[in-house]
This record gives sequence, structure tokens and C-alpha cells, in this order.
Amino acid sequence: MQYGELFIFNQLHYLEVNMPQMLIQVSGMKNKTDGDRLVLKGETVAGVRMVNANHDDGRVVITHGDGFDLEAFKAALSAEGFTVA
Repeated sequence: MQYGELFIFNQLHYLEVNMPQMLIQVSGMKNKTDGDRLVLKGETVAGVRMVNANHDDGRVVITHGDGFDLEAFKAALSAEGFTVA
């Protein structure tokens, strides 16, 4: 890794580490493919920086910034057939 690449990585990592996060419980993920589909859909919602989904226990961690709307996130997941507790 070059110095410039390392600097950019560190800056992006700093931003992601210091962004607010929210943990929610989601049902309807039966396998990894469902989890991947949830992540892709969730990351299209305004204000969302990153989504991590665990299909085994239904936990979803949302890393977000300003302008994040939880209700919009829930609606996006519901449109894909998932249920937010």
C-alpha cells in the first residue's frame, strides 16, 4: 500500500468509525443471500453509510450520517419483504 492510499484508507476508516450507529432487529432473512439483499437495499437509503446484517440472528447495524431517517429505512426493508421489530 502506497502512502497516499494508506492516508485515504485511514481517513475513510476514521469517518466510518466515528459515524453514529444503530442496532435493529430484522426478521425474514433466511440465508446469506437475503442478508446481502438487505444490505444492498439498506445502503440506498439517504444518510446511510454502511449496513451490516447477520442472517443467523437478525441483527442489523446501520452506520449513518446526518439526514438518516429510520422510518424510510424500515419502509425500504419492508418493500423487500423484511420485517423490522
